[in-house]
Amino acid sequence: MKKRAALAVAIAAAALFAAGCGKGYMTPYQIQYGDVEGYIYADSYNSGLAARPALRAAGRAVPDGQIPVAGAQVSLTAKDFTPAQAPLPVQTDGDGKFIFSDIEAGAYTLKAIKDGMADIEFDMTVVADTTNVVNDAAGDDQMSMTPTDKGTLTVTAVADCQVSIPVEGDIYVGGLLTTYKTPVAVINDIAPGLREILVRADGYQVPAAKNVTITSGGQQSVDFTLVPSGGNMKPLATISSPADGAEVYLGNIVTFTGVGADCEEGNLAGASLVWTSDLDGPIGTGNLVTSNTLSEGTHVITLEVSDEDGLNDTDTITLVVNPAQSSAPVATIVSPVNGYAFATGAVVTFIGTGLDAQDGVLTGASLSWHSSEDGDLGTGTYLTKTNLSENEHVITLTVTDSDDEIDTATVTITVGESEAENQPPVVAIASPVSGSSVASGTLLFFAGGAVDPEDGAITGAGLVWTSDIDGPIGTGAYFTKNNLTAGLHTITLSVEDSQGEEASDSVTIEITE
Repeated sequence: MKKRAALAVAIAAAALFAAGCGKGYMTPYQIQYGDVEGYIYADSYNSGLAARPALRAAGRAVPDGQIPVAGAQVSLTAKDFTPAQAPLPVQTDGDGKFIFSDIEAGAYTLKAIKDGMADIEFDMTVVADTTNVVNDAAGDDQMSMTPTDKGTLTVTAVADCQVSIPVEGDIYVGGLLTTYKTPVAVINDIAPGLREILVRADGYQVPAAKNVTITSGGQQSVDFTLVPSGGNMKPLATISSPADGAEVYLGNIVTFTGVGADCEEGNLAGASLVWTSDLDGPIGTGNLVTSNTLSEGTHVITLEVSDEDGLNDTDTITLVVNPAQSSAPVATIVSPVNGYAFATGAVVTFIGTGLDAQDGVLTGASLSWHSSEDGDLGTGTYLTKTNLSENEHVITLTVTDSDDEIDTATVTITVGESEAENQPPVVAIASPVSGSSVASGTLLFFAGGAVDPEDGAITGAGLVWTSDIDGPIGTGAYFTKNNLTAGLHTITLSVEDSQGEEASDSVTIEITE
């Protein structure tokens, strides 16, 4: 180090002077120096980000689940003494690294600050003639900063093909691989600032990265259309119904619906879609198949789709066929959520389903709602109330089939003063792509999702699709449609959380004659 070299040269010249001094006098050449280095990481800068390989002083990589923090200001303040030369603050580089050179040995307080992140501060000792690595111990978390501001980013990806095929790809933020994946990803813990976003997927060209500015508490979105890298792309198989893990009774009619989408051929149909059960073998072919002859037991149902070149893809679900029994209906309350608290006068949304083996989906007066405090609330699969009395309510949904057999479901909610401010859901449509145009009669694939900060993922009947021309067209995360009216449609995916907060996303598509 330069100071040490200069001091070494000065030792001989100062020796005579030092010899004549009294005890306790510190001569310049007696001051000792050391270096300080370390790295600063973010322990929750974005919990989905994987660690980037970056060597530290001890040859170890960035700790798991953390990433470097660049641009943080790091300072050293001496404790209980005045150094000959106080060190100036330094900034961390792109790897989160900082270095102080030629620091007078002694006790210091190290502090790091950066806008949008919580400060860190701790005491350390600089030992002479060595490089003091302040976060070199395994599991050391002294140098981790936590962001104080966060925003939400939605990333979607589809293929640039004849039909809008959702693409599963890896998402990179600022060049770092995350654990999030398309076709629809909602990243709700990303730190504010200008972020470079990229999606990579096998079989597709790497697109240009897109920049998006994340704001504290804000909601941003970025969409990617990926171009196939060449050659015949394999098709995509998607089972729309029944849901994975669904249960039916022996002899019930089971309806299977699915989609086969191919980049070159468009929507596949007929014999290109083959349904099988690992217990019973072949079930049928096509986009829609029904069966009431499935044997008792747990079935793995497979939909295999094939294109003209013989490439194929499969999707599977598990279906449980229970022994035959009295076919009482099944009641399910989707909203409100059990245990939820609502402010006085808040909109409380009631969403429920009634399913019966013989009658199918029950609607209207077959579903009745009751409150232990306010009595009968109404009938139907969907209703809202703003005048529930202040108290704890046991909400009961009763469903009745054509044989007067019933089933009930209950949740408990509280109505009263609430300090919590409800946050709106985040909604994104992955397919179809806005601006696309298809011929009348084409089987369209609709895909989308929503996440609510309080309720979590919104699924099933909570996802409502409408067309400004045709009105309601479907519900759920995935479904198909081939009978949209010719014209320019605005397709809207709408959701409502358990406290009545609404949100939506829209795309525009054209159906040609």
